[in-house]
Amino acid sequence: MHRAKANVYVDGFNLYKRSLSGRAGVKWLDLLALAQLALPEFDIQKVYYFTARLKPGATFDARAPQRQQVYLRALATRAFTIEIIYGNFRVDARNLVALPKVEHASGTAWLTTKVLKTEEKGTDVNLAGRLVADLLTSACEIGVVVTNDSDQVGPIKMLTEEFECRVGLLFPFHEGTKANRELRSTNVEFARTITLEQLQASQFDQMLKDAHGEIHVPPEWV
Repeated sequence: MHRAKANVYVDGFNLYKRSLSGRAGVKWLDLLALAQLALPEFDIQKVYYFTARLKPGATFDARAPQRQQVYLRALATRAFTIEIIYGNFRVDARNLVALPKVEHASGTAWLTTKVLKTEEKGTDVNLAGRLVADLLTSACEIGVVVTNDSDQVGPIKMLTEEFECRVGLLFPFHEGTKANRELRSTNVEFARTITLEQLQASQFDQMLKDAHGEIHVPPEWV
């Protein structure tokens, strides 16, 4: 029986925030194993992981960038199947309107306060570009997007409605949250939710090896 060749496109920060953050025992995630478990009817050719390197001082947890680097090394042990595509992580000091809103003495504006604004840039456009390129050049028979971000609605609608391409959705999962309504309204072949059981069953071994030596799961993730 023919199994369609699938590429999987993972919005890394969306997956982390929606499925992994706040949970123990699921962050050491083998994306290829997850794709194979969640999409058993397809032949998984490639998993693209879209992310950006965290900058020191950008998160309250000072060890977060170090743990991310360890995880990226783990993913690189699957280099023939998993490809990491980087955007940029921006950290800027900006003046924004304070809450509760207070009128400035001039009467022409709200009072502002300086905040540290962190933004991940490039993931959305990188993911959409790779998805469109792969499907329009027949690099795969179906593209499966792992996200709950409505920014992908436009590219998905274009591919499915104008070019009749096959697209599927895997929604990151967390208790008490719902799949994005705009994404669910797209004409995709299927829309599924990643389960906690699938995450738990798709973990790397606690110790891996690469050309530089051993890679150990961060203790906080065990």
